[in-house]
Amino acid sequence: MLAAYISEVQYDVLFSPDDIDQYVELRGEPNASLPSGTYFVTIEGWGAYPGGPGYIHSLIEVSNLSFGSNGFLTILQAGHTYQVDPASTRLTGTGVGFSGLPDNRWTDASTISDRLAHASGSLTFLLIQTSTKPVVGSDADVDDNGTFDGPAAAWTILDSVSLMGFSSPGRSYGRITFSELTTNHNYPAGTLYTVLENVGYVARIGSSTGYGAEDWVSGMTDRDNVDATSKYRFTYGTFGDPRPLVYSGRSINHIGTYNFGGGYIGFVGLDTNGDDQVNAGESPLQGVTAFADANGSGVRDSIEVRVVAEEQLLQAELTNQFRNATLTVADTNNRNIGFAVRTIGTTDQAGRDIRVLSSEGIPWFDSDDRLKVIFYREADSVSIEAIAAETLKVSYGRMELYDRNNNLLEFRQTGPLIGTAREVLSASRPQADIKYAIIYTNNNMSNNHMSNNQVSNSHMYNTTSSEIS
Repeated sequence: MLAAYISEVQYDVLFSPDDIDQYVELRGEPNASLPSGTYFVTIEGWGAYPGGPGYIHSLIEVSNLSFGSNGFLTILQAGHTYQVDPASTRLTGTGVGFSGLPDNRWTDASTISDRLAHASGSLTFLLIQTSTKPVVGSDADVDDNGTFDGPAAAWTILDSVSLMGFSSPGRSYGRITFSELTTNHNYPAGTLYTVLENVGYVARIGSSTGYGAEDWVSGMTDRDNVDATSKYRFTYGTFGDPRPLVYSGRSINHIGTYNFGGGYIGFVGLDTNGDDQVNAGESPLQGVTAFADANGSGVRDSIEVRVVAEEQLLQAELTNQFRNATLTVADTNNRNIGFAVRTIGTTDQAGRDIRVLSSEGIPWFDSDDRLKVIFYREADSVSIEAIAAETLKVSYGRMELYDRNNNLLEFRQTGPLIGTAREVLSASRPQADIKYAIIYTNNNMSNNHMSNNQVSNSHMYNTTSSEIS
């Protein structure tokens, strides 16, 4: 059976029209054709919706369509303005929404719109194969027990994912579920259930094929005013954070190709005869993780992230400007508050012009507005440079390092800083387990664990490391 996956679904965009901006992206072998009887199905999950859990909202038939030369098939609504990778096969509606897809491939149960679903926040998206075409408006789970009935019981499910709204209880049919603000939904036993603040978009990360926390990303998207090649990006703070959190503010600029980088075409196999060719009997190896050797050194790359304020454009948003790190502003509980980290010009206590990192233009990070640096791949060392906040009053720079489970790993604090004083804080770990760093100031000396100290430089290393100034 041909391997095929749901790569990306944009279902609901904050304050944007669902008749233009929805799309579906599938992934498979380059140039391979999907067999007859292959469908992308959208199924209801909310019990209060007419038809209830199992109600089939819409159907996109993808039978006999070929993936593009890069292995992607992208299905878009009429009137969209997305930039789509030209190597992807593209299907676009010609009426309103998905209506008018070529060869009558679109059918839905709504008489009001031609969206994946007209009005629901709890949906399961499935890629299936079946000898009997599903009927939109019918119920695939008559007794609402989470098991498909009737013709649906014979579906071969190639891939599935669920986005569940806050209205509960609902029913997820996905192999992985993302839920808005509630744990009160029913979902398949043994599958991952992730609670976040808002859902509307979901995608596989890179070339993933699994159903773990590192295989998928979900969240709400909004207008992208940072990346000219992207229409939308993830929200963070006020309208919710994606999961994983490191994708906060990340641009959706990869439609029709691998999401957020990290993809590859091909497989890892054993070249038994050493001829550098794939021969009969040399099949893919299972359970092998491959890493790109960017510098050709033959060893796993070590990535250095350097955030130097003097090197950044004034007022530029720095959220996603650095490889392997996301910069946000967090509250006292280390949660994103939606403010952007920007570089601004200011003066030190001697009146000299300097550039520093800021919380939306405010040139310091204190106990309430903390600089948060999240790593895609865990770091093994972090260093920051703190600048004294005042001429006559002492301040202390602080750095807290946490693992992926929010356990405090290391705490560093400067000595008393005053006037033009600066001090570098550094911490190294025996292994790369630093998932994020919290950097702030305080006017009081801490015995355990930075109020209005400025941050000028930072380095963060990963397997990695990192540095901030």
